[in-house]
Amino acid sequence: MNYTTRSPSLQRLNRYESGWVFYKMRLKGVRQSDIARISGMANSTVSEVLNGKKSSLRVYSVVSSLLGYTDIDSLLSEARRSAA
Repeated sequence: MNYTTRSPSLQRLNRYESGWVFYKMRLKGVRQSDIARISGMANSTVSEVLNGKKSSLRVYSVVSSLLGYTDIDSLLSEARRSAA
């Protein structure tokens, strides 16, 4: 992750992590509009977060819960394990 904030849970996704999240979303049938509706954020904000331009704990929490993970770090650790 790109270390742009002090909190590890609020780091921006890098290109690989973003791709992995989109892959998992496609497998589960989760759309960005679903994430936006549940999190109460704009579609454009959700898109920027998922593409690594911004970070948002609210979006990360919704994404991880919809994909069946406890937090975004669990999701990304699976992404890193699968790449190895």
